[in-house]
Parts: sequence; C-alpha cells; structure tokens
Amino acid sequence: MQIVISSGTVRFHVIFLKSLILHHFERGGPNAAPIHLHLLTDKASGYILEGILGSWRINKLRYTFYSAEPYYSFSYNSGVVMWNLQRLTMKKWEALYKPAYERALKVFTRLTAAEQTLMTVVIMENPEILYRLSCHWNFQLYEGVIPEECPSTWNRPPAPDLLDPLILHGDRYDKRELDFSLNEPKTLANHGRPNKAVTY
Repeated sequence: MQIVISSGTVRFHVIFLKSLILHHFERGGPNAAPIHLHLLTDKASGYILEGILGSWRINKLRYTFYSAEPYYSFSYNSGVVMWNLQRLTMKKWEALYKPAYERALKVFTRLTAAEQTLMTVVIMENPEILYRLSCHWNFQLYEGVIPEECPSTWNRPPAPDLLDPLILHGDRYDKRELDFSLNEPKTLANHGRPNKAVTY
C-alpha cells in the first residue's frame, strides 16, 4: 500500500514509482510479472496520479485507489517491520505499549513520527519482539540512515558488495531523491550513482 496525501507528495511518489516500475519491466522483458499498485490517496492526489499512471500506457500495470478522506495529519506512516509473533504473543501488547507511550510523552512534546515513535520505544525496551531485517529487505531512501549499518549508493560510492534492495522504504517527501532536478541532474552525482535496482 502506497500512501499519497497532498499534491506535494505526488511528485516524490511519481519519481519513486516510475523508476521502480520501469526498471522492473525493462529487467523482466516481455515475461515480467504484472504489477498491481494499491494507493491510499486524497481526492486531489488520486486524480493527479490516475492521470499520470494512465499516461504511462504500461499493459501489465494495474492500480486501485482507496480514499484516505477524512484523514488526520501525522496519522499515516509506512515502513517495514517484522515482529517475532511467538515472543510478542507471550507478552500482552497493552503491557508493552501503554508504559512506552507514557514514557514517550515525557520525552517528546509530540509524536511526530506517529506510531513509529511509539514502536521505537517499545522495541528499544523489548528488543526480543522484533525480528531484524537486513538492509537488503528494508532499504531506506534517506541520507540520514547510518551508512555503516546500511551502506548504499546514497552514502558511499558504488561497490560490487552492495546488494540490490528487495523492499524500498520511501515514505517521506523530503528525502534525498527530491534534490534531483531535471535541469541539474548532477545534484545527485556527489552522492554516487544509484545502483542498478534504483534508478532516478
């Protein structure tokens, strides 16, 4: 599910999706598997995206729109988390999140990352409930990611040991790839060339 709310985020999602989709179909050729996008949008964003996606004329691309209205700011987020359900069910979820919520409110004036802030606190206090995914499965398109833990072509030059990411975490409109300008494509050149799985 891709969440696109406000026309400001449409540009990011178009760049992000077009790159991934075109790479998928170029790499797979005529035997490439079809793609079906599920998009949660407000009316304006849905209207814009429907026009853009339709203009691409890709036979094996389907999409379904779901209404995000009414919506509340700071209530939607996306990410990839794999829970160790066996360990998680041994504990009561309320016993984990309620104390974490109270502690988080003492530290933060507001939870700007919504549920992610709360989940981070719960995980920090109960690391056994999380199954850690390698960066290969949870690749963040964000300059601030710890380069030692998740090396990428955003934060170091290309190298043969960098794996093609399998899941991309591109949830914010203010991340590095939006610095790209059609008039000045060299803005990304200082950060290395994107690897073959992510082409912007």
